Amino acid sequence: MQPPVGLEVGRGKVWKIHSATYGLGSTCSLWWQLFAKKNKEFGMEPVTTDDCVFICRRCNKVLVISIVVDDILQTGNSKELRLEWLNFMHEFFTVSNDVQTPYIDKLHQNFGLDQAYYKDVPMDPNFSLSWSDIPMAEEADPRDVKLYRELVG
Repeated sequence: MQPPVGLEVGRGKVWKIHSATYGLGSTCSLWWQLFAKKNKEFGMEPVTTDDCVFICRRCNKVLVISIVVDDILQTGNSKELRLEWLNFMHEFFTVSNDVQTPYIDKLHQNFGLDQAYYKDVPMDPNFSLSWSDIPMAEEADPRDVKLYRELVG
């Protein structure tokens, strides 16, 4: 590691870094470690097929988080659990609830969904997700895994 331009460091000196600094090679890794640790503290576990997808199961409630770089997609069958996770993460990170409409529109075009029928509510509020609806890694069709990875980046 080199000191920033303009900072003179005496020969034979050692730097002790107390936290990650924006722009260092280790910053992303340290941020990810903290994010994964906080998810675990909340009760989230990474799924076996993708370390960027976390799932939390509490009684009959399910929360799924998918992350790509610094964009996060939440889904599940409990609005309360989603808000609880969002509030928990807000204690440690700057969290916004922005929607990236142009990006989503591009995904719709790429996957032929731009002519799909839309509803104001993306999912029936009475929809119930059961454990049998969530395939295990060994049951996943490799084509579905590839399509999923293309969709989430």
